[in-house]
Amino acid sequence: AIVRAMRVPAVVLVGAGGVALLVLCTYVGLQQVDASYLSIAALAAGADGQVTIVNNAPTVLAGATIYDRNGRVPISVFGLGCATSGCVIASGASASFKAATGAEFGMQWNVNRLGADGTSCDQTCRQLRLDLGSCTATLVPSGTGYCDPTTMPTWTPVIVGSKVGGACTLVVSSASKVDNDASRCSCAWGAYPCTCPTDANCQGVCPASSSALCPAGAPPGGECTYCS
Repeated sequence: AIVRAMRVPAVVLVGAGGVALLVLCTYVGLQQVDASYLSIAALAAGADGQVTIVNNAPTVLAGATIYDRNGRVPISVFGLGCATSGCVIASGASASFKAATGAEFGMQWNVNRLGADGTSCDQTCRQLRLDLGSCTATLVPSGTGYCDPTTMPTWTPVIVGSKVGGACTLVVSSASKVDNDASRCSCAWGAYPCTCPTDANCQGVCPASSSALCPAGAPPGGECTYCS
């Protein structure tokens, strides 16, 4: 679009935190100003933008039973305009979201592990804060928000950000990992979370260092600490 004006000395755009961005517009007679310059200035001032997240997380055992696949599993995003059930990004796939700098979101890697309390079986989760300007997502240590580290297992997504033409892309890389070598676990019929081993829905608990699966991994002689 074209904006035509005469003797308009300046346009003031107010960005995040009330910071004013001054765009000088000097005219000699009747001039034409491409409105895209104003759009660029608005983005620099902290207006909403877009982020693309790519799931290149590594191959892992998803849980403790023969029904939990060994492979690259989906990631679920919470926040960034997603429904309460989250936006699922399949392995190797990507999804784009409208977002603003400072937005916090939850990212759940759908692998089943025991939480820090040693009994809560759930899917690993981590809260992140987005910076569109630097195209980065930093870990949020607080227990508030989409992930509760007191009961939920956590993971460390290793994220590589890049900007092409002003568009931000965050790649969850194969260097990502589950925290604390948390034990693998499973809940029946996807009924997460469950409490292991006391909950009837708990189907098994196996060490992270082992490839054993329930029911074959059950004691005696098996490596799993519990198989239902």
